Amino acid sequence: VQHENVAKVHEVIVDSGSIGLVMEYVSGETLQDLIPEEGMPIPEAVKILMPVSEALDYIHKKGIVHRDLKPENIKVTPEGRPVILDFGIAKSDDGDMSMTKTGVMMGTVSYMAPEQIDAKNVGPEADRYAFGIMVYELLTGQKPWEKDLSEGRIYTLKLQGNLVPAHFVHEEITEALSKSIMRMMSLRPQHRHQSCALFIRSVANGGADLERIEEDTLSKEDFERVRQHYGNLVSAVEE
Repeated sequence: VQHENVAKVHEVIVDSGSIGLVMEYVSGETLQDLIPEEGMPIPEAVKILMPVSEALDYIHKKGIVHRDLKPENIKVTPEGRPVILDFGIAKSDDGDMSMTKTGVMMGTVSYMAPEQIDAKNVGPEADRYAFGIMVYELLTGQKPWEKDLSEGRIYTLKLQGNLVPAHFVHEEITEALSKSIMRMMSLRPQHRHQSCALFIRSVANGGADLERIEEDTLSKEDFERVRQHYGNLVSAVEE
């Protein structure tokens, strides 16, 4: 992978069935360190996020899914260039970069898409979901749920589709922009924006020109069916 906004992999090491990556050192601060408590102004956020979105679309076209996208895994150099780091649990179409086993939940719960609960059929849409959480956090200074919730409770809210709309927590975010952000965090992967760059262009335009999509929540019956299907895994997260 050769992209100025993706950390270069210098070497892949295989030892006793384990895989390790030797990646370039990137100086600067993590994106997490740059998030103001009150949120980042939209133009400033777009300036950082547009190159990140294009890099994500690039790796997705190469058949690679990061699977642990979060502000801590993006460095912003002193020159202002954002760089995506830490492909330690990335998954490729041919499996060469996969550090994980099918059926094992991997990632950081706060940014994981609902479908990552069992790591099956995880595609670019999972990275887009995480990117949506990141954009929400950058613009509002908080995540789309109450503080100090357990990982199990956070995942339950995701499975229910019960995340707090961005315009509820930040007065400068319009309802149209909020809908665009929340669409990227849709419970169903097919409802999310079709690319990260298209999403950021929507953010830059105040959420304009959104496609009309159906309400993205689960009924009580559907939620119980999902919980039963993933029962052991959900219980493990809640512990």
